[in-house]
Amino acid sequence: MKLKKHLLLATSLLAMVTVSGCKYEFTYSTTPYPFDDLLPDGDDDGGKYDIKVWCDTSILTLTKTQLASFVQVNNGKYDINFKIEPMSEGDAASKMIQDVQLGADVFCFAQDQLASLKIAGALANITGTMADKVQSDNPKEAISAATYGDDICAFPMTNDNGYYMYYDKTALSSSDVKDMSKIIAKAKKSKKRINYPVFTNAFYSASYFMATGCYSNWEVDPTNGNFIEYDDNYKDNGLPALKGLKELYDADVIAPNDQTNKLGDTAIAAVSGIWNYNAAYKALGKNLGCCQMPSFKVDGKSYHISSFSGYKLCGVKPQTDGKRLSVCKKIARYLTNQECQLQRFSEVGWGPVNILASQDKRVLEQPGLKALAEQAPYAQEQGIMPSSWWNTCSLLASSVKTAKTEDLMKKELAKYDASLAEFLGD
Repeated sequence: MKLKKHLLLATSLLAMVTVSGCKYEFTYSTTPYPFDDLLPDGDDDGGKYDIKVWCDTSILTLTKTQLASFVQVNNGKYDINFKIEPMSEGDAASKMIQDVQLGADVFCFAQDQLASLKIAGALANITGTMADKVQSDNPKEAISAATYGDDICAFPMTNDNGYYMYYDKTALSSSDVKDMSKIIAKAKKSKKRINYPVFTNAFYSASYFMATGCYSNWEVDPTNGNFIEYDDNYKDNGLPALKGLKELYDADVIAPNDQTNKLGDTAIAAVSGIWNYNAAYKALGKNLGCCQMPSFKVDGKSYHISSFSGYKLCGVKPQTDGKRLSVCKKIARYLTNQECQLQRFSEVGWGPVNILASQDKRVLEQPGLKALAEQAPYAQEQGIMPSSWWNTCSLLASSVKTAKTEDLMKKELAKYDASLAEFLGD
């Protein structure tokens, strides 16, 4: 249904840098990255700065090392007191929007938050030769994800914001994991669970609906951030998804989480992303399997379970001082360069988006990223959605707990469809 509503260094370094009020000592191998030849916002003559950086807890220590490297490769040009705070990509936007002035100068966030951050005045544009460099270093899809209107507003950081299936190779074969009914049967036999929050988390709930051809696309008014139009076909294409979800629910083998640390113990399989790869490998070691999502069958027709795909980005808050802004952008660009992306891959398994980094042999052979690449043809890019849509989608998926007949499922789809107009203007 469509509806529109108009509304009013290749050398080892040993250095010291001040980090959150203390001296942070490190030894790290890094490659110098060119700075002074790319100055779209005007050159700066160095100086002393206090700069706040937000990043995920899992990369906090590594980010401290990389920021110290930034200072070192600039040969003392900058005297920077970095205040580095943990902040998940999923929470960054809401925290920034609450108080942009008190927010971070450089921060990581998920791509679907870009519009709200830009409208709130929390993202500076990437311009001139720096924008040219971003475009040449990254695939066009990543540039699109970092663009609002005609402006590049962030630096692509990863391309791994999607999910796939982890499984215990001692319990499931490569043939089993292609078919959800076989996974269910093995889970029942072994009295173990499939960790898959499909009934509680819309990021995963949508996987069954997208498998049957559903989509929900929303348009934002760039002047105020309100949602003004949507194109959604869940009512038309969602019935097979609900039938498949009912079978999944009735099997009573689903655990409402995406954790991988219990694989081989209480879980036979888990649906999650690369962020949980290390925990999965710790749990299973050589018995860990990673694969694209399986298929399910409804009324004799097979559907390959879909997923969301997306990018993590690094943004810079607008500054009143042009030179300070230039420094912040150089920091963000450094944190997202080829070498830093490969360092994050080595440390925590995050998938590089930089074209050269993503072609690294180690990246291409990483089991989780290989599974993500195999799943890519079945994935939908995560767009900008009203916050209320996510809860509505998960409620639709969980409706199969009581909607046991086809007529009741159709009523739930109609109820979902009727609620969408309420989100316009949000």
